[in-house]
Amino acid sequence: TQTNPFNHSGTEQAEKLPTTPRLIKTHLPVQFVPQSFWEQRCRIIYVARNAKDNVVSYFHFSRMNSALPEPGDWSTYLQEFMEGKRTFGSWYDHVNSWWEKKETYSNLHYMFYEGLIEDCGREIDRLCFFLGLSPSVEEKERV
Repeated sequence: TQTNPFNHSGTEQAEKLPTTPRLIKTHLPVQFVPQSFWEQRCRIIYVARNAKDNVVSYFHFSRMNSALPEPGDWSTYLQEFMEGKRTFGSWYDHVNSWWEKKETYSNLHYMFYEGLIEDCGREIDRLCFFLGLSPSVEEKERV
């Protein structure tokens, strides 16, 4: 199995948020999401993380994970990341295609990892509004 380069883009943080039991975690680019998700109007939460933090995190993860090819030196790794030559393609295309999809698909909540870190309470409130949830203060504090 290969690990996705977007593994450190914030999905771990999103898993801690108050969602329903039917949660599917994926790092798929928007074009690989099954058509049935769109047809059934599934609610989708997309967490984007800035490119710099994403590439640094994945570089170090690649160095520690023996299941992945050796990432090589930082300069080469960074250049390949910027050119979209890492596994699963361009980070830029990934985040931009999801950003564009939210313009035409109202059941897509696009959030930023940095927003979760900066003001988790605000992001929880926004997410709960999107999901139609009314968690208690205690539940929000647990998150």
